[in-house]
Parts: sequence; C-alpha cells; structure tokens
Amino acid sequence: MNNRAAAALFAAVFAVVLISTVPLGLVLGAAAPQAVGVTYQRATGTVWSGSVRGVSWAGRSWGDITVRLLPLELLRGRLDIAFDGAGAMRGAGRAGLGGGMRLNAPSLTIDLAALPLSVPLAGRLEVTEADLVIDDDGCGRATARLATDALVRGIGPVNWSGPRLAGGARCEGADLVVALTGGTGADAVEITLRLKPGRAFRAEFAIASTDRAVAQALPLVGFSAQDGVYRLIQEGRWG
Repeated sequence: MNNRAAAALFAAVFAVVLISTVPLGLVLGAAAPQAVGVTYQRATGTVWSGSVRGVSWAGRSWGDITVRLLPLELLRGRLDIAFDGAGAMRGAGRAGLGGGMRLNAPSLTIDLAALPLSVPLAGRLEVTEADLVIDDDGCGRATARLATDALVRGIGPVNWSGPRLAGGARCEGADLVVALTGGTGADAVEITLRLKPGRAFRAEFAIASTDRAVAQALPLVGFSAQDGVYRLIQEGRWG
C-alpha cells in the first residue's frame, strides 16, 4: 500500500470513528424527520447505537424504537438507520432519509390503530419483503407483500366479520399504490391507498356483502351504497 492509499484509508477510518461518537439526537435534529410527519420525544445514545423514545407518525404513537445509524451512509450525505421496533411496529429493517425516503425490511408487523385512518380499524398489518424508495419526484421503487386481519375484527361499530386481506405495493407513475383484496362473490372487499408526491393521499374502500348488519352500519361510518357495493373515498394529507 502506497502512502496516498494509506492516508486515504486512515482518513476514512477516522471519519467513521468521529461520526460514530456524534449524539443521535443531534443527527436526527439536522435530518428534520418532522418534514415527513415523524416526531419523537427523546433520542439517547450515539449514531452508532441509540434509542428513539416516544416516536409518532402523523399524530399517532408508535412507541420506542432502537436504532443504529450507518456511518458510511452519512459520508454520502444520507441518513440511513437499522431499526428494531417493539411497539406499534414490531420487526427489524433499514430505513433512510436524505434525498427521499427508503425502506427495506424482510418482515414487519404494524398495529393498524397507529395508522392515520379515520375509519376505525383494529388488528395487524403484516408486511414482508418490503423495498420502497420515494424521492422528491414521487415513487421510485416499490415492492412488498401485505396481509391483514383488520376486517376479521370488524369496522368500528359494524357487527360483521369480514375476510382476511392480502395484496402488495407498486409504483404507478409518481404515486405509491397499496392494494388489498379479500373474499369472493357477494362478500368481497377491495382497499386501495394511493400516496402522491407532496404527502397527499387517496384511500378507496369497496365492500360487497349480503350481511344486513353491514347494510345498516356502514353508512354510519361514511359509506354510501352504489349498485350493491358500499364505497368510501377519503382524501387528504399525511403528516
């Protein structure tokens, strides 16, 4: 190894060691996660290993998350973390801010009550093989497998047990689209969530059911009947 290569290696190692001693709260503050609707009460530890307590997204609590920043990504001007959640989100993966949002996770379980939905849902959303990239231009890459038991537990005041739902995520132009379906024939459900650039969203629900409890209760939570199918469309901004 010549002197120039040795000096470059020493500088890189020194930079990584120096970065790894920086307080986690200082780096998170500079990253401004509130720009995407994420807030937290307190960050402890360093970028090498720390904990973020009282995490909330879009006004909903997600509990505490253990994080480990990836110092080499900081050298590229990106804030990437390895995370491990045990609250509203359970599972581990990698996420990033800086030049957009990134998520890579083999398996996550999310409590639906923590999501910013006006239709009250309980249960869990299971996400596997997630690989998402969203930048300033919108959806850059999106793959994921999704499943949920939300309707098995009913919808708010509706005394009805619906089917399990499954589906995935994809990019449609600049939009991130998450689609879930379940059931067959007279008892079928379709849910489509579209996230647009600028944090706008559109959620579409379509429920076909012969259950009288559904016909009586769904209008109470905003659904309208169209050709035997109960539909609800919600639009707004997250974060």
